[in-house]
Amino acid sequence: MRLPNLSFLARVGQVRAIQSRYETPENRNPDHMAVRLLPGGKRLECAVRGRWFLNRLRAEPFYAYLLARTRYYDQVFLDAVDRGVDHILNLGCGGDTRAYRFEALLTARGVGVVELDQPAAIASKQALARARLGGGAHVTYLPLDLNAPVSPELSAWMDAHAGGRWLVMLEGVSPYVEKTRFEAFLQDLARRLGPEGVLAYDFKRPEVVQDFGRSERTVEPFRLPADRAQVADFHARLGYRTLHFETSAALCFRLAGPLLADGCPIFDEDSLIQLSPSS
Repeated sequence: MRLPNLSFLARVGQVRAIQSRYETPENRNPDHMAVRLLPGGKRLECAVRGRWFLNRLRAEPFYAYLLARTRYYDQVFLDAVDRGVDHILNLGCGGDTRAYRFEALLTARGVGVVELDQPAAIASKQALARARLGGGAHVTYLPLDLNAPVSPELSAWMDAHAGGRWLVMLEGVSPYVEKTRFEAFLQDLARRLGPEGVLAYDFKRPEVVQDFGRSERTVEPFRLPADRAQVADFHARLGYRTLHFETSAALCFRLAGPLLADGCPIFDEDSLIQLSPSS
């Protein structure tokens, strides 16, 4: 069994695996478990590309951004644990391994993780995680399609855990979701999240990569401008206050500086935001 290639899911896992094994120490991706979710042929491909074609990979702007983004969401995840959250909801989890890399800490603090993705992806993830990552008693797996009108599984889980302290995170998800669907999701979540809850996600600017994420089901993918004031105002209308805002370019300088110093191009398409309900 392997993870299906939904929304570049497999490609992200491969690049993380390459960075964690073949990069120089200062540029190493912390996701050392990513390789365990790859089939044998993909592992061999990673070895070939990491040993002999690393400079070609480094020439892609997304390469440095993926390193920075992985480090960023790792810190978001760990900060939530330090704040004493009860649950972390990882929407569009794909091949993310944070629930397993940080399992000892999560278990010690009594933090549960809910992993959600499209039905085919989450079924494969659950089987692979149990077989190759071990543990996982603290992890719940639920199907989720944000392009569908309702997620009964997620709604039922939220109803059952109302009043809890949650981190909800969506790494690399919003560009694949229809604009109206994602806005409706954000508005509903603001009502459910609770005063101590935090939402962390990233988004693309409307003027870059116009067709990225577009499909028969996603005619108008979700986009926002890279302007802090406009973004804060948009989320305020949905019931949020902004805790943190950062462009992908700034993030790359902050968390992948050595790669940029080595000549890797800057990724300047996304922004990342952290929010809390305003009331």
